[in-house]
Amino acid sequence: MSISTFRTRRAFMFFCFVLLLTSLFSPYKAFASDKKKQISLTREKILELSSQNYLAVQEQHLQVQLDSAQLRYVEGQREELGSFNKPVINKLPTTIEELKLLVPEYDNMTDEERQEIDGLLMIQAMINASMNNMIEAQANYQYTAGIQQWSNQLDTLDQEVDNGNHNVKMSKLEKEKLELAAQLSAVQSYYEIMKLQIDIHAAQYEVTLARTKIKDVERLYELGLATRNEIDQAKQSLAQHEQNVNRLNMQVNEKQELFKQSLGIKKDESIILPDVKNMQPTYHTAAIEVNKQIDHIKAEETISHVKTRLEAARGDWLLIDYLNTLLVVEVERKEIIEQWLDQKILLINNEENIITMRIKELESQKAEQTIRLEDYKKLYFTGHVSARDHEAVGHDLARLNFTLEKEKLEYFIWQEKKRAAILGFIQ
Repeated sequence: MSISTFRTRRAFMFFCFVLLLTSLFSPYKAFASDKKKQISLTREKILELSSQNYLAVQEQHLQVQLDSAQLRYVEGQREELGSFNKPVINKLPTTIEELKLLVPEYDNMTDEERQEIDGLLMIQAMINASMNNMIEAQANYQYTAGIQQWSNQLDTLDQEVDNGNHNVKMSKLEKEKLELAAQLSAVQSYYEIMKLQIDIHAAQYEVTLARTKIKDVERLYELGLATRNEIDQAKQSLAQHEQNVNRLNMQVNEKQELFKQSLGIKKDESIILPDVKNMQPTYHTAAIEVNKQIDHIKAEETISHVKTRLEAARGDWLLIDYLNTLLVVEVERKEIIEQWLDQKILLINNEENIITMRIKELESQKAEQTIRLEDYKKLYFTGHVSARDHEAVGHDLARLNFTLEKEKLEYFIWQEKKRAAILGFIQ
């Protein structure tokens, strides 16, 4: 075989690699056999399913239900307690006129009989007045004791209602935080699958190169330009690349199964993953605010709750002392949370700078390598560089493309982190 024919075949193989590279960057989808039910996922569907099916979210949902049920129970007790009214006292008659009405046939009596009865009635009136004073005193005592007991029960139930409202608020905030954490975890898993897909394509590209190298070395061996040892080394390199492809395929399958499980998708159902271009969040241009973070809101809610309890303490000095200490602690805790959140926000912003810088560097290298490839193409056809040198530049460009695509996925993951942070959850 002539040198020119050999160069032509090498050039043909190189352009085949270019076509392969183009096909590798088509949208990534996960398919299973036709017998399985296929679920086409979208970004909205992933967020919805992750919020519903992550274990931590489900457990917190149960906690919200328990806290809400407890609050309804205490509110029902508070409503049943109602108000405490002063009892009506039935007093005995204390005037002669009232007592006369109780004497049968009083009007038909003689004057002498009436005088005798009136004397008795006057004595009875004094007795009744004394009895009324005793009855009123007893009623007042019972009322005072009763209203004190009712007031204590009312204070206790009011405190329990306030505690119940606080617990429900905190449970709902924690659920909201866990939902954002679940959504972030889900989309991160999606992008991890996408990165593995790129690794698989890169590994398959290396397999193709290794197979071509074996053919080239075998041809050179026939021409007496290569050794048997070089053929063995080329075959060994191919085997390693094929093992790498198998390993990566196993990893992506495992990752997809875990991804399905986290979304509540059954094992006998397959998924079609959305294109990366349809997964971009819409929150990445907004600013992250400390006071909108769920941890910060929870801290403020706790402080407000302690202040409410302090206002209701009313003379219980031991309780007041405890609540004052608790208030100081919660205020300091809030300050610590604010410092932590400020640091996290700074790290998120710095992470964007680092990723964008790496992308710019890779894009710059890609542009330089593309120009270099065009130069080597001209030099190759004029015979100034070998086919191997020409192909090596193309292979480096292909590998650079794989690295750049993975780095872009890192930026998309960062966008998801920022979206979650804008909505109140910082990882």
